[in-house]
Parts: sequence; C-alpha cells; structure tokens
Amino acid sequence: MKQVLGPKVGWILNSYVSRKAEAELKRHTREMRSEVLDLAGMLSLDLNELLVGGIELLSQLANIALVRCRFLFQAELELRVATLKPGDQAQKKDMGDKGADWRHVEDVLERLGLRLLYIKKPGVFDTGIASRLPEAYKKFWNEWKCTTPAPVHHIEEPGKWKRNPTSGRVIPVQNVPIPVMYPPEHNRGLWGGEGVIKGFQKRDPQQRRVPHFWIPVLKRSVVYSEVLDKHISTIVTDRTINLIHEHYGFDHYLLKTLACDLKSTLALRLKRKILLSLHNKDLYPDDPTKREEVYNKYKKYLEPYTKEDLEWYGLTMFEAIKKQTDLEEILNQPKPLKHVYRKQLLQKLMEAGIQEAQEIDQEEYENIVDDKDESI
Repeated sequence: MKQVLGPKVGWILNSYVSRKAEAELKRHTREMRSEVLDLAGMLSLDLNELLVGGIELLSQLANIALVRCRFLFQAELELRVATLKPGDQAQKKDMGDKGADWRHVEDVLERLGLRLLYIKKPGVFDTGIASRLPEAYKKFWNEWKCTTPAPVHHIEEPGKWKRNPTSGRVIPVQNVPIPVMYPPEHNRGLWGGEGVIKGFQKRDPQQRRVPHFWIPVLKRSVVYSEVLDKHISTIVTDRTINLIHEHYGFDHYLLKTLACDLKSTLALRLKRKILLSLHNKDLYPDDPTKREEVYNKYKKYLEPYTKEDLEWYGLTMFEAIKKQTDLEEILNQPKPLKHVYRKQLLQKLMEAGIQEAQEIDQEEYENIVDDKDESI
C-alpha cells in the first residue's frame, strides 16, 4: 500500500493506481491545502470582517468541498479501472457511465450551492394571523402592493435597445422609475397616483445644489358617483380630473383602474362600496327603472370578482386581520351543552320510533335544537 496524500486527508490508495491519476491527485491536493490555509487565515480576522465576508467564505468552502468530492470520486474510478482485468469491458463501460453520472451530480450540486447562498425573507402572509387570511384577500394584496403601477412621473421608452444618434452605438433601454413618497394624507384624497418627489435643485449655476420637494398641486373638488347616487367632496389633483374625463365618469375611472394605481384607501373603499352595491343590486331602492339602467351599464365590472373577493376587496392589512379575528371568534365560540344533549335526545327518540318525535318537521326540529322555541 502506498500513501498518496497527506495524513490530514487520510487517503491511502492501492499501488495499482496509474501514474497519471497519482500525479493529478497530488497536484489537486496541493491546491486544496493552499486554499484551506487561505481560509484559515480568513478565519483569524476580527468579527466585523468575518460577518462582511461571510457569504464569500461560505461560497469558497462549498467550492472546496465540491472539488474534494469530485476528485475523490474520480480517483476511486481510476483505481477500479486500473485493477480490472483486460476482459472486463462491460464493467469498464459501466465505470465510464458512472463518470458521466457524476458530471450531472456536479451540476446539481453547483446549483444547490447557489441556492444555499439565498435566504428567503419571511413574507407578509408567512407568520401570525396574516397566514390564515383567505386567498381572496391575498389576490387583492397582490393587485395593490405587488403589481407594478403605471408610470406617472416619468415616461418609459419602448423596446429593449436603442441607438445613440450621435455615436451610433447600441445601448440597452433603462426604464428606472423615480422614487416617490406617499404621505399619510394621500389616503384621505384622490391624487391619481401622484406623490411627493424628493431631490435636489440647482437654483444658481455658481452655487451648490439644495434639497427640494416636488409636491403635487392639490385642490378640493366634488365628484359624482352614479352607482351610489352621491356627490363626494374630496382633495384631488389635475391628473385625477383628467383621468375621470378620459374614462367618461367617476365610476368608470374607479372600476377600470387597478388598486396599485388608485393608491389611496379612500379610492379603494369607494370602489369596494360600488362593487358591493352592484353585486347586491341595492342601488336606487326607490326607482326600479333607474336601478336596472345603471346596473346594466356597470355589471360588466363584476365578472372578475366573486362574492368572497368583494368582501375582502379594499381592506388594509389591519382591517383584514381584525375581520379574520372576528370570524375566528364566531366560529370558535363555545356551544352550550344543553343544545348538544337536546339534539342527541331528539335523535334517540326518533330512532326509537316515538310518535311525537316523528311528527316534528325540520324547521321545528332546528328551533328546538337551537333553543328558539319559546314553549320549552
């Protein structure tokens, strides 16, 4: 037996191993030893530097482990092939297939190593009461918070590539949205997607730039909802008025626009109220003709929604959690044992063939079980 690698690795191979395999193993052993020494030097750094380079350190450790596994496997294959007899061609072919399988395993391990470097952050619906919210509210949340809104403060360039007219160089198109801030006051009005932009302004060529906030022009106006038959006084912008005119009415504007573009909770509540009014057909209670006319005009907007979707549409996370908590309290409310025992007694009397119990109809049976019969 001949010791090919150092005692730390602990490899002892048979003397039948080929000279080429032995030279390759020695060379890769030296490389692995140098990498291990470099890592040992990295481990002697202070805590801050170690935390900063933690991801890089994990990546290097994974690469060294992958290299070690690969050459361990190749060395074992070389050793087995060297010890085979000349007539064992089938087994030799099987060894080659195993080498090809290892290359596939190597690719899988590399992809797995990249996944290990990515740590998924817990989402909004992963913990607490929010994890028990129905899919209807998650659908609305994705439309409100996870959908990319339409550009308001910048103009997007079409396509993926463009040519510089001066140099003729082809460069990629970069549509980077401007960071916009939405103060709490925007939830009490209809700003049409506009917000506050923070930046710098150079007011004099010979002076330094100064911070500046661009605030939308706000004004109080009155909008009319045909479905609700109400005039609403609220804070709007010029963009909101233009969008209402483009959609030929306030109701069309709310019902056609996605939640991510409406932004404010006031607009979402009005949209939810309009959709529920259309679903329940409780608009214009004193004028059936007008009710049918308005309902036929706006009923096409009910197609994407179910009853459950409308019940959870337009709620904030706090309101949805409160509603879910109230529903769970109602479902988990303890039922008095007298109702349970009374139901069991009636069932036994019916099974025994008692005539008085057989004559009880279903409605009277439910009243007796639920303790609604005042005669008891």
